[in-house]
Amino acid sequence: MSGKDRIPLNNITRRTARPEPAVSTAYRKIPPVIIAPFPKKSSNRSNGAASNLGCIPLTDRSRNGVVKKRLNINSNYECEVLACSHSNFNKVQPELVSSLKYMLQAAEEQGCTLLISDVTRTIKTQENCRNKKGAIVAKGGESAHNYGAAVDIVLYKNGKVVNFESDEYKNFAQRVLRLSGNKLEWGGEWSKKGEKHHFELRNWEASYKNSFNCVG
Repeated sequence: MSGKDRIPLNNITRRTARPEPAVSTAYRKIPPVIIAPFPKKSSNRSNGAASNLGCIPLTDRSRNGVVKKRLNINSNYECEVLACSHSNFNKVQPELVSSLKYMLQAAEEQGCTLLISDVTRTIKTQENCRNKKGAIVAKGGESAHNYGAAVDIVLYKNGKVVNFESDEYKNFAQRVLRLSGNKLEWGGEWSKKGEKHHFELRNWEASYKNSFNCVG
């Protein structure tokens, strides 16, 4: 085609994609959360002390099988976390994964290391947990863990677990809530005891409590 025959780019009409119809949050297709083992070489996405495996005592690492994981949501968000090997990320809500950045930032600010001890649970696992720990644990199908909307954590500093009753841990939890813009709820603010390790999405019942999002 000669120069005279070329069509000016400004004469080409660009096609625009039709907007998708609105879909209820509860039944919207969930983008997959990809869990990948963390590479041996360091990454520029490191969260410093917040995900430093060396800050957790070797005995705790061995007992809980602590590993470093990288979580991706359709390449739009990525974070690195330390997690117990038994923690299950199956059908975890991307909104919860995205909220982990608030915990990592709060831990980093206090020079602490964040360990994910539990994430999603099947209804059967929930019932087993309730049988062991009693009524403090929600019934199967009544916990945010059953819908991938909750996370349990342990905080370390200077090689020791930060006491859940300490001011340092309470400051951490309050900082997480402020950073999240009230998107997260902390079990330490509930009237019942023993839930200070627990954080969940504040809107989980309205948005995710249905058979579609149930872990199993």
